[in-house]
Amino acid sequence: MTSQVRLVWAGCAVWVIFALLQLNDPDPGFWIFLYGTTALYSAGSARDVLPRGVGIGWGVLTACMATWMLATWDGSSRPMGSTAWGPLSDEVVREMLGLLMVSAWSGFLAWRAVPRKS
Repeated sequence: MTSQVRLVWAGCAVWVIFALLQLNDPDPGFWIFLYGTTALYSAGSARDVLPRGVGIGWGVLTACMATWMLATWDGSSRPMGSTAWGPLSDEVVREMLGLLMVSAWSGFLAWRAVPRKS
């Protein structure tokens, strides 16, 4: 097993943990789906069965969602924690970061995917 495959399996485990942590969230359904799907894509990538287009599509979709959140964010959402958290005290900012992390990881999975022959 190459170090890159070990990295992808480690990433898969991280996404599973992220999905499980969402059970404590006020709106868990979407985030469990998002992080769980990313974990499944990671497992597919580690086994070299993930087509490049899947990673690209998932990455573009989540990047578009994060961009939409940024474009429609008015700066007044549900704060959490202390103001010492800075921008991370805003839930919309944390959700955008979650989407951007999925997008970046999907880009990595697409980059390492084996191109499929037509």
